[in-house]
Amino acid sequence: VEALVTGNLEHPGIPAVYERGMRDGRPFYAMRKVEGRPMSEAIAAAKSLPERLALVPVVAQVANTLGFAHARGVVHRDVKPDNVLLAAHGAVVVVDWGIAKVTGMADVGGAISGSPDANTGALATVHGSVLGTPAYMAPEQARGDVAAIDARTDVFALGAMLYHVLTGRAPFAGVTSMAVLAAALA
Repeated sequence: VEALVTGNLEHPGIPAVYERGMRDGRPFYAMRKVEGRPMSEAIAAAKSLPERLALVPVVAQVANTLGFAHARGVVHRDVKPDNVLLAAHGAVVVVDWGIAKVTGMADVGGAISGSPDANTGALATVHGSVLGTPAYMAPEQARGDVAAIDARTDVFALGAMLYHVLTGRAPFAGVTSMAVLAAALA
């Protein structure tokens, strides 16, 4: 899914896919290498509000990239600072389109699990009926209501990411993945 999605979204904020196929019975794809650091590291390094405010233009660039994807029927579903790379010369690249929802394509399901990151309280992406990272999830996504997930879901996560930039912490936190999920639902 990730190779198909990113391969069909030609935008400077999305890594280009050069080739995809099967090798020894396993799928593969080759994409542009993006060197940089995750936005989560930049947020953690920004100890003062003025330092964090300097990251607000990054959020605007992510919004531009998501707007491009949304106009083409693609919802990322896992917008978070770990999936935004700050590359050379001010480039901002949104990565990890593996759980994207694409208009007209079947969706996947399962269960949530995982434990929070010690630095951010965010959970790693988990596959299931609830897909994404609970610390940045919109309520409809936290409920697993796949039919209600659309571009607004990414906009909610973008707002959660902006909250993280401004406050230095993720908007939803908890000791367990279910506690974070409950906070996102509420």
